[in-house]
Amino acid sequence: PKYENLAFSVLLKPTIGQLPYMNMAASLAIAKTVREFSVPEITIKWPNDVRAKGRKIAGVLIEAAMESEMLHYAVLGIGINVNLNVSEHSEIEKIATSLFYETGKKHSRQVVFRCLLENIDFFYSKVISGKSLTAEWRMNLETIGKEIQLSWGNRILHGLAEDVDDFGNLKLRTKSGETITVAAGEVT
Repeated sequence: PKYENLAFSVLLKPTIGQLPYMNMAASLAIAKTVREFSVPEITIKWPNDVRAKGRKIAGVLIEAAMESEMLHYAVLGIGINVNLNVSEHSEIEKIATSLFYETGKKHSRQVVFRCLLENIDFFYSKVISGKSLTAEWRMNLETIGKEIQLSWGNRILHGLAEDVDDFGNLKLRTKSGETITVAAGEVT
């Protein structure tokens, strides 16, 4: 609905080596922002959803413009539920939440937006200065240590989400004992 939430894109110019950390920077920035508005139990569901009490409050999509081996830019697409009354939307009521739903009060989208941009800048600056976000991101992941189903391409895998590597790829130990590393997919 108009005037309730935030959906926007941020253009960044990382190097190709910094590209894997853009998702980490964005999801950590969202998590930090949501915590600053007193929303408890914030986690990141691998690879790109931010959740409050197990319900999605925000998501990230990243597109990169590359030509040959040259990265021109990356675009972070971010959606965050600010003033959405999820109880009015039965189709998402059990899986989604918002700042409003979690705190019981409406929030200025401009204030949330400014806070989120400042936090994106904070984490992006860490990446640009050569710092890894992997350890901090890993600590926020709810997926690690859980039995999951991963839809990846036309494959469906089941197993234990053991860890993430330095670039944020998920390490999945299948029922057969094989460890598979995946860069993207849908986790349930």
